Amino acid sequence: MRRNKMGAVKTNGFASKMESAGYDWLKLREKAGEITEIKCQQSVTLAEGNGHTVRWKLDFSFRIVATDQLEYLEIKGFETQQYRLKLKLYKMRPPAPLTIMKGTYKRMFVAERIEKCLLK
Repeated sequence: MRRNKMGAVKTNGFASKMESAGYDWLKLREKAGEITEIKCQQSVTLAEGNGHTVRWKLDFSFRIVATDQLEYLEIKGFETQQYRLKLKLYKMRPPAPLTIMKGTYKRMFVAERIEKCLLK
């Protein structure tokens, strides 16, 4: 049984059982006609300058059918210092709404939702 650096067991090609459960949830929403265009491991640029770029590879992106709006989903089992820093940067200028889910693969819940800011 192969584990990732946080000790989670890989499931269905995902880094954890929780990520796999999140993907299954998105597939159910897609089947219900709520969302389309599910993509895994989507990179978002958070900051650029002095020849450096800070990117965050979010777990999933998808499009809401009713509004044709792009949204991101991050499944978080263990918070690292790097995660907290990238979350702060994301909150400063969110490119699209982000939902952060926590818990266990059996009982996930929405821990936070960051809406896209319309003011610059």
